[in-house]
Amino acid sequence: NWTARRLEEANAYAVAHGLRGFCASQPEWCLGHPNMAVRDPTTHFLDDDDRRRHAASKIPIVPYTSTAGGYFATGGQAAQAGFDNEVSRARLRRAEQLAAELGCTPNQVALAFLLIHPFPVIPILGTKKVEHLADAVGAVELTLTPEQIDRLSDG
Repeated sequence: NWTARRLEEANAYAVAHGLRGFCASQPEWCLGHPNMAVRDPTTHFLDDDDRRRHAASKIPIVPYTSTAGGYFATGGQAAQAGFDNEVSRARLRRAEQLAAELGCTPNQVALAFLLIHPFPVIPILGTKKVEHLADAVGAVELTLTPEQIDRLSDG
């Protein structure tokens, strides 16, 4: 739950002192844009600099909040306090449009968005229902193009 820069610094220290470094990072990360005012200030949400650094280091990301608390699975009804804002609503609309084009669910699109990055990503799923797990697992069947990724995140 650190920035990629802090992880690099810790791993450099470990190497210099004959210690084992970190082998993965567990920040918050999803297609949704967090409402910073209600977030725990001790947690880190993956940002553009982190993504660039992880692309270079190949250190895996094990993101929690990978489904934005169900925001994309429920048409924005779940996790409103954490994710309902103008950016997330726009991304939800684009995920819904892309899901309709691809014949899948918006939740699968949101998870596929994480899985397509140039470093290992192992999303944490906190589902209690078998059908929600089956939906999430369906994301591995999607391969999004760079254009679709840009469309989802930036419009």
